Amino acid sequence: MLSLRPSPQRRLLGVAALAFGTFVGAGAARARAQAEAPSKPRYQDRKDSTIRASTKAVAEAAAWLSGEDPWHGTYDDTKRAFDVLAEALHDDASAIRRVAAGAIGRVGQANELPASVIDTLTKMMADSAPGVQQAAALAIGRVGRRRDLPQATVDALVHAMARNPSELRGAAATALGSIGGSFEISPSVIDALEHALADVDWTVRSWAIKALGTIGRVRELLQATLRLLVGGLGDAYWQVRVEAAKALGVVRKGPELPPSLLEALVRALRDGVSRVRFWAAVAMEQLGSATPASIDALAAALEDVDWQVRAAAARALGASGGAPEAAIEALARVATRDPDPSAGVAAAEALAGMPRLAPETIGAWAEGLEDGETRVRARTAVLLGEVAAGHDVSEAFAALARAVEGGVWEVRAAAAAALGRTRRHEVPQSAFASLALGLRASRGEIRSMAARAIGEIGSGHEVPRAIVEALVEALSDRYGGTRAAAGVAIGQIGRRQAIPQGAVFALAWALADTRGRFCNPFARALGRVVGSNELPPAAVGALMDALMDTSGGTRAVAAAAIGDVGERQDLPPMAMDM
Repeated sequence: MLSLRPSPQRRLLGVAALAFGTFVGAGAARARAQAEAPSKPRYQDRKDSTIRASTKAVAEAAAWLSGEDPWHGTYDDTKRAFDVLAEALHDDASAIRRVAAGAIGRVGQANELPASVIDTLTKMMADSAPGVQQAAALAIGRVGRRRDLPQATVDALVHAMARNPSELRGAAATALGSIGGSFEISPSVIDALEHALADVDWTVRSWAIKALGTIGRVRELLQATLRLLVGGLGDAYWQVRVEAAKALGVVRKGPELPPSLLEALVRALRDGVSRVRFWAAVAMEQLGSATPASIDALAAALEDVDWQVRAAAARALGASGGAPEAAIEALARVATRDPDPSAGVAAAEALAGMPRLAPETIGAWAEGLEDGETRVRARTAVLLGEVAAGHDVSEAFAALARAVEGGVWEVRAAAAAALGRTRRHEVPQSAFASLALGLRASRGEIRSMAARAIGEIGSGHEVPRAIVEALVEALSDRYGGTRAAAGVAIGQIGRRQAIPQGAVFALAWALADTRGRFCNPFARALGRVVGSNELPPAAVGALMDALMDTSGGTRAVAAAAIGDVGERQDLPPMAMDM
């Protein structure tokens, strides 16, 4: 039987033809519509070009007045530049009024504005264009940082807090915070900001909390206001919760904290958003007060998946004034085993700030320096260095000194650097002997770290003559980093104690033998050692030769060093002429 149904190929060709016809038809329709549409009037093109030119003029005037472009050739008169901005505030185009308001805000931070300009900005908050309203409010806030504003202007900002759009309310809240952070404000300002904490727009709530935090930095807030800020930690939007945690960390709380404050921050440490947890820990650090519940929450936060939260929790524990043994053990784990070095350093610094550490705890850390994974041992050296800097513990010194003498180079370098941080306490001679061995290590990194450690110690303690002579030998090291570190170290030591004359000659020789920025450490060191030593003519001559170096940085360092020398001893006439 003969089928009248078209084949699949014919059906496909038919669909393609229909689609092509539709496409062509649509294109023809668009072409007819464009041809029938009225052409753009020429005056519109002229208006667009006028707006661009006016906007450019406003930007140039603002740059002139704010000092951002003091050599601009367009304006040679400050009054003329002010007139341009003032006229632009009344322009017919809203784009120009908006740009002019922003420019006035920038200029008002560095210049005294006429009262008429402030009045104009106040009226512009009722402008028909929302963008102009927002720009005017923000400009008033910037101006209000440096001068007391009329009460009518502040009242206009308070009134704007109850108007639409939400961008205006947010800008008004920002402006009120800026003004309240610099000048005395009326209770109506606080009332308006408190009312904004219940705004339907989360951005307005966020700006209101930020404004209250700015005001709370300089004046004590009422307990009712603090409770509203605490309530912000439970907002549905994490951005608002972040701002609430920031504000609670910086505002003045009075003699007693509201009981709900720490409880809310403890809950915020378990928030699902890491930024909220981070700022909650920062706020607890800034508060400096702790309860058993908050200590436990911070110790738990040391296991957070975000390293920034772990670091903030460690700093908060360090600021708590003491922690139980379990928290100290958790800090030690972070200090020695955390995958992120920044969190480990924060934990080590927190432990160093603890008022008391059990001797057996420090002994356990010292034992860990001699056994285990290389990375853990190196981090343990950092921990012991921080602890030894804050506590006068001989066991830590001894462990670090042993670690410098031999073993894996990463651990030796870390131990040498850790010894350098102990300059606040008396350093045993065994540590100097170990660092002298470090100066003769096979790896340049160890030699460099040992030289830096000696310099750090020498900035606060007497360094034996033999160690200074070892540093002089290091000035001839084949590794450039070691030579530079040795020069810096000799300068640090020579600032507070007399050094052998041979060390001064060695610095001068190293300066003369080096060119470019690589000779900067030696020139700087010669300027430092003159504090306790007299420079021979050869050393002054080396500094004078460095004034002819091709590197501008080197010439500047040499000039500064010659100036230091000239303050303490007579210079040759040639140096004075240069």
